[in-house]
Amino acid sequence: MNAGQRFLSSGWWKWLLLAIARLALLVVVLAGLQAVSPRLIEQAAHWQPWVQRHAFAFLVWRLLLYGGIAWGGWRLRERLLQNPEVSSDTHKRLRRTLWAALLALLFLEGSLLLGQVSWGAQP
Repeated sequence: MNAGQRFLSSGWWKWLLLAIARLALLVVVLAGLQAVSPRLIEQAAHWQPWVQRHAFAFLVWRLLLYGGIAWGGWRLRERLLQNPEVSSDTHKRLRRTLWAALLALLFLEGSLLLGQVSWGAQP
């Protein structure tokens, strides 16, 4: 079997074609959004009171999401710590990554709590 036959039989080119098709679809969707964006911006002003009325529900949703991500991260951490092939440098990088993620979430929620971030057009 020559290199060309191995390339076609490996099947990774199907994933490449699928990725190109998804990229083309994304470009079409974004171009469509660009065409209707003035209407979307006008409607955003009507969404802001609704978002403010449901802010507590969004907070609960985010906390549940953060909890799920933390649970998955904890399981991943435990599995990595049990693996004897993982170096101590990897443990240090994992710890720094977890602290960075925690700080990012705290800053995000703090900015939302203080009202410094506006997620829609101002009325």
